[in-house]
Amino acid sequence: MVTIPKKLTFCFFLISAILFTNRALAAESIITLTIGKTGYKINGATKTSDAAPYIAPDGRTMVPLRLISEALGAEVSWNATKREVTISAPSVLLKLTVGQPLSNNLGVPVINNDRVFVPVRYIAEQLNAAVDWDGANKSITITQGAARSSNVSKTGDEASLRKLLSEKTNEPLIEFYYHDFDMDGSYEAFAVTSDSKDDYGSDIFSVWFITPSNISELIDSDGYYVASRIADMGSQKIFIAESTGGGSDSHSLAWAVESNKARRLTHTGQGLHYVDGEFITLHGTFDSNKTDGDDFLTGHTWKRYYLYWDKTGFKEYGGIKISLNQLLTLKGAQESLIKLIGDDEEIEGIYIRGNGIININVFTKHEGYTLYANRTTRLINGSVTIPAYSSDDGWYEGAMFPEIATYMGFNEIINLYS
Repeated sequence: MVTIPKKLTFCFFLISAILFTNRALAAESIITLTIGKTGYKINGATKTSDAAPYIAPDGRTMVPLRLISEALGAEVSWNATKREVTISAPSVLLKLTVGQPLSNNLGVPVINNDRVFVPVRYIAEQLNAAVDWDGANKSITITQGAARSSNVSKTGDEASLRKLLSEKTNEPLIEFYYHDFDMDGSYEAFAVTSDSKDDYGSDIFSVWFITPSNISELIDSDGYYVASRIADMGSQKIFIAESTGGGSDSHSLAWAVESNKARRLTHTGQGLHYVDGEFITLHGTFDSNKTDGDDFLTGHTWKRYYLYWDKTGFKEYGGIKISLNQLLTLKGAQESLIKLIGDDEEIEGIYIRGNGIININVFTKHEGYTLYANRTTRLINGSVTIPAYSSDDGWYEGAMFPEIATYMGFNEIINLYS
């Protein structure tokens, strides 16, 4: 039975939320936590919790709810019969229920060792706070009130920016994203317009960047528009547009905003998206099978590689090669391998990355050909777990972008996620 004593730490997915205003809950709060560590800071003062933040198998960063809520000026109450939590403050009322699935595929609340956990970004932002992720140090900073740069006066209303775009081009509008992308108090917009359509109705597109004082065409693509999205890191938002040349691969075009200017980002891959503190991109290669006697591989595969933002650009979680014996020293590894590796599959190489991801390359010999595949696990709280995306075709390498990859030692990774 889960109760809510003072020591109990919570972390929940939001089930229902009623927000009455957007004003700050407290004058100023800066909370810093580190993945796997119980020590944290509030406004510079070092404190200790009885539970540590962790990264869930689905990639979400989970934090203690009571710690976060109370530090941000809210009160927490628990209804044991309904397994429901109410978080209240002068401007906010949130109701969350353990085990109830969220809309938009956001997941469900979880309880571990009489402690309930919820994603950091959702609870922080519902309490009018911004979340920053430091991938190199695996730390989370939550900022609210006077310290949050988004509280400065907003300039650049959406209608004015839309008008600037309409005066510059008469191309049909596909998407319009209006945000304070660099959190400096001045709002900007990215827009996607249709330059023309091909015989199949696909859009050949342009991307525009609009500020209150300027508008510029960032790219007049000869590729086809697939989709666009915003990666929200709290202190900064990145605009991403997906383009394809018509084949089975695509390319992620991405921009950050600095001093009212859009800067094109490199090392973006394809399918770039952001999930609670890390970017995931896809590497398309032909490496799923090889016919005996051939010196090349065939079969198109796409594999997940992991990036983080270091304020100047992307860095990659590079993988170091480890032995099967090293992997088997980890709690849960043998059980995971039994579930993931087929009787006819042989392990060829294992990579462990600084975000806890472990990629295992396997192959299967058949008469006349060989099949290549991979199995993925993740180290969480000292145990090897199996995420939803655990099996795919093709082999992993140490890095997709070796020039921006950073590497941690085996023991360093183990200590981080123990």
